[in-house]
Amino acid sequence: MAYALWFWSNFKFDKLIRVIGSEQAHPQAQLKLALYAMGYHEMAMKLIHYSYEMVNLAGTKMSGRRGGFTYPLMSY
Repeated sequence: MAYALWFWSNFKFDKLIRVIGSEQAHPQAQLKLALYAMGYHEMAMKLIHYSYEMVNLAGTKMSGRRGGFTYPLMSY
């Protein structure tokens, strides 16, 4: 909440698109509702959440923050 209010007061965006993992869909919806309830109607309307899912690949580890994946060492 504090970050959203700080961002709004410093940048006055037309739309703020947040690309965050799908596990954050509910908290992002709660943020919009809280902002709307606090009177920040315009800001709440301009927040957009696009979510992504993690992909499970056999034998690999993925990192959403790093945007990459690593293969485990294979022994033959």
